[in-house]
Amino acid sequence: MPTASLFRETPASKVPALLLLQALGYTYLPPAQVRTLRGQRSDEVLLTPVLNEALAQLNQRPPALGMAPQPLAEAGVRTSVEALRRYPLERGYVAANRHLHELLTLGRYHETTTANGERRSHAVRYIDWETPANNAFHVTEELAVARSGRADTFRPDIVLYVNGIPLVVIECKAPDQNSPEHQGIRQHMRSQAPDGIRGLYVYAQLLMAMCGPGPARYATTATPTELWARWRERPQDTPDHAARRARLQTLKNEASVNETLYAALRQHPEHAALHPPTVPAGGAPLSWELTEQDELLFHLCEPARLLELVRDYLLFEAGHKVVARYQQYYGVRRTLAGLADDPTRPGGVLWHSQGSGKSLTMVMLARQLTRHPAFPNPKIVLVTDRVELDEQLFHTFKRAGLSVEHASTGQRLVKLLGEAHSSTIISTLIHKFAAVVKTLQPVERDNLFVLVDEGHRTQYGRLSVQMRQVFPRARFVAFTGTPLQRGEKHTAEQFGGFLHKYPITDAVRDGAVLPLVYESRLPDFQVNADPLDRYFNHIAEPLTPYAQADLKRKFSRSGALNQAQQVLRAKAWDIAKHFSRFWKGNEGGFKGQVVAPSKRAAVQLKRLLDETRLVTSEVLISPPDEREGYDDAHAAGPTDEVLTFWARMMDRFGRPDQYEKNLKSQWLNPDGGPDLMIVVDKLLTGFDNPRNVVLYLCRRLTGHTLFQAIARVNRCAPGKSRGFILDYDGVTTELSAALEEFATDDFATYDPQALHDAAVPGLSLLDVNTELEELGAAHTDVHELFRGYVSNRHDPAAYILVLADEALRTRFFERLRRFGRLLQLGLSTLQWVRTVSPEQRALYEQDLVFFENLRRAIIQQYSLRVDYAQYEPQVQQLIDTHVTAGDIRVLTEPVDIFDREKFAAEVARLAQEGTTAQALTILTRTLRTVTDHFAEDPALNQRFSDLIKATLADYEAGRLADAELLRQARAHEAAVVGEPGSVRHDLPGALQDSHSVAAAVFRMVQPQLHNEAGTTGASLPAEAVAEWATEAESIMRRVLTDPATGAVRVDARQSRVSSQLRQAFEDHAWDLRRLLPSLTPIWLDDLILQLEQLAQARYRP
Repeated sequence: MPTASLFRETPASKVPALLLLQALGYTYLPPAQVRTLRGQRSDEVLLTPVLNEALAQLNQRPPALGMAPQPLAEAGVRTSVEALRRYPLERGYVAANRHLHELLTLGRYHETTTANGERRSHAVRYIDWETPANNAFHVTEELAVARSGRADTFRPDIVLYVNGIPLVVIECKAPDQNSPEHQGIRQHMRSQAPDGIRGLYVYAQLLMAMCGPGPARYATTATPTELWARWRERPQDTPDHAARRARLQTLKNEASVNETLYAALRQHPEHAALHPPTVPAGGAPLSWELTEQDELLFHLCEPARLLELVRDYLLFEAGHKVVARYQQYYGVRRTLAGLADDPTRPGGVLWHSQGSGKSLTMVMLARQLTRHPAFPNPKIVLVTDRVELDEQLFHTFKRAGLSVEHASTGQRLVKLLGEAHSSTIISTLIHKFAAVVKTLQPVERDNLFVLVDEGHRTQYGRLSVQMRQVFPRARFVAFTGTPLQRGEKHTAEQFGGFLHKYPITDAVRDGAVLPLVYESRLPDFQVNADPLDRYFNHIAEPLTPYAQADLKRKFSRSGALNQAQQVLRAKAWDIAKHFSRFWKGNEGGFKGQVVAPSKRAAVQLKRLLDETRLVTSEVLISPPDEREGYDDAHAAGPTDEVLTFWARMMDRFGRPDQYEKNLKSQWLNPDGGPDLMIVVDKLLTGFDNPRNVVLYLCRRLTGHTLFQAIARVNRCAPGKSRGFILDYDGVTTELSAALEEFATDDFATYDPQALHDAAVPGLSLLDVNTELEELGAAHTDVHELFRGYVSNRHDPAAYILVLADEALRTRFFERLRRFGRLLQLGLSTLQWVRTVSPEQRALYEQDLVFFENLRRAIIQQYSLRVDYAQYEPQVQQLIDTHVTAGDIRVLTEPVDIFDREKFAAEVARLAQEGTTAQALTILTRTLRTVTDHFAEDPALNQRFSDLIKATLADYEAGRLADAELLRQARAHEAAVVGEPGSVRHDLPGALQDSHSVAAAVFRMVQPQLHNEAGTTGASLPAEAVAEWATEAESIMRRVLTDPATGAVRVDARQSRVSSQLRQAFEDHAWDLRRLLPSLTPIWLDDLILQLEQLAQARYRP
């Protein structure tokens, strides 16, 4: 019979892991035996006797004539063991780990002196990487290791040894804990701290955190929490996928009932009572479900796989240690197999989504090509199409410890390829091939591999032909982070077809990259033709009619309008407010990126952002004399403002390369540097800042460039859950076109839904022309609302009175928003502007101005807020500047009714509009206040909301006179903003203050508990619930406020605080279950979420 103990750490995770590891070929060593092998020393982590024996056997000297092979001498064994103990921890934890990894994978040399005095060097191996069976594999548990500088110990749950060297450390957790795998990761982090057990972890190559049937993750030493990964096995990754899975299932089924394996575990006293489950006589053999833990252990710890991963798929790069994710591992393996198995294959394409570690995959592949037996004496050429990418890839390889020669010219490239002793790996730019193909003979040699990074995809055009002219016998492997376009299908086939695929949907699912949130924010402005025409006629008077027409076309372009000073100002303010509200000063050190339409606009945006004093920013552009960022032949050259800016940058940094290098470095710094980096073309591809959380698009990008740009914000970083794209230039159509362009049916390279699936649900990408076909109907729909109600179209009060109806008002906002959005889209679409007559456009613009005036008036009349509210200051300034139609009457800014004096003064001022208007003002503003503060007391505010809406419904149905409407409105107002204790609603006596947090908790939970108790016939005293609610408030205060002052000291939305709060609520929620055992875990989870939301609403810093 199943028992609750099955969900404890040992039976749920540790024992199944130990059984499976034994089945994989590891010999179990109980802790007592391991202590003996360690010489009874808690600061010793090597199993010296096992290591001594392995060194002696793996390093036998060649046999002399007529004699057997001789083991490595005792002196050689001793010095090799001491070399393994002498790691340079003073140079840093990762540096020491790298030193040991190189020692384990490359070995060392031991010098001996012969009888005649001759000195000889012998290569010493610690591990036989080629023949796993020649090594000793052991597993132990609860390895007590002394902490640095302390007398106590830490005890990792499971440690795997190879030849007496600890290579894998595993933490197991109970699956019923909160985020058990993350608790395991945190325990690894504590153990790797300076006062932890680095003496063990410095040898470790793989770390794992698992919890039986729950999630399992792996990493290597010093890996940040957010980069711990899951291992997946996809059928398309390996041809024997089904067979391997069947083998794992057999191993688990057999290991779970194997008495021999259980007997080994019983050597440890804690497992003395452990026996395999019994199967009734004649019963069917037991079958067990495979878990993530099983998959991780099988696919990473099987002896041959473990040695392969440690030697070939671990990298040290820029002070960090990296272990391959599954897509990198299988991408390299599939490429090697495809090239080795078919010598005639020209190469192939690796499509690995952006952010999935494509550059490091290239490093892993190149490293293995240099030592693969099928490719003797290889040469590898790394090709990119831009200097920035060339330098990035060059330094990535160098940091990973691979020697790379840089071919800065075509002649240098050919010279390096012809030299027998030149570096095996050469980097160059694709444009060098144009010169080479004209002047030099083709390079004929075997085992030449060209690894092409996609850059701007020029390798799929004319230059790819030139590469093949230079290297007719080379094997080409193209790496791409985005899907191939329709026109590139044939080229991909010429490359040899696909070698491996890892699309963006898999990357998001695996957590390799983050989801993207897209939001369109078109400036809410109108252009009135009259003042623009007067200005135009004045300026253009000296020009010929043809020149005037050309100038007019230029001024009418949406691009020109979007770079107008007031438009840029509006965008700058919105960007500054948005970033400062959500990310400025965040503990994650997050950054943002602004894409400007031109260098002039970039410099102006910097100045306008500085004026806000809300954010800091820098501008990174190329020198002004380059034609970067110009979209048409009529674009102006560098302005005085740009030239002045560039001169200032050169005074500040000296040279363009230092200017770029310094700004990049500053932006990467989480503890300083600019909040926002403003660019035109730079940093849109090939440069990653993981803390870049939001991309503000103020430039119309298209196709591959757009796809690359939005991926700048999908990299993982601590505390970052998703990337944000705010579109200020209406690239919705372009994004739709990019998705369609990358989609193919027969080639299956890209699903147009893939990016959509990675974004927030609700993003709709529609063709602009299809949308604009609906503009006329949208215009008519707004007018239709007032047909039959307004007889005098010149009387604004008549329109206002019609919109006292809430339902009608809601429809008005929806229709006006649709009409305004479509008109804005039309005005920013050149084709639409040329198609529609000036008279029709003027009518649309005049009507929109009128209805915008009306919208503003009813917002003040009924204290409403719609989507445009956050843009009001910018929209007001734009309309004042560019629209000459009727004035907008601004009564006042919305006022919170909790500000009693201001609200009373405004109501008195509005009293002249009559009793009904005064009552409606009170009711709508009271309802708005209830909505704004809803999360602070959901149950009570829902009650208020229902009462106010019922009063309005009664009035509209004619059941209330004006005086009674005003009386009830004031009563509702008093109830909402009344003194503490004025609204009891049957609270228990223990809750004296009806506006307290405890009262809000009680009102939230009591009806739910009552319903739950009613289904079981149980009873739950209100006093007991009140006591529980009071303690819930105490928890919030303890976590969120200063005990001395009571002031809120931390933000409940921060991940660290939220985690602490949730853990306390979880414990408290289970106390409630003791009062009512029928409460389910799902019900309790919902309650915990409600408590978190209440805490965030009530305790704001």
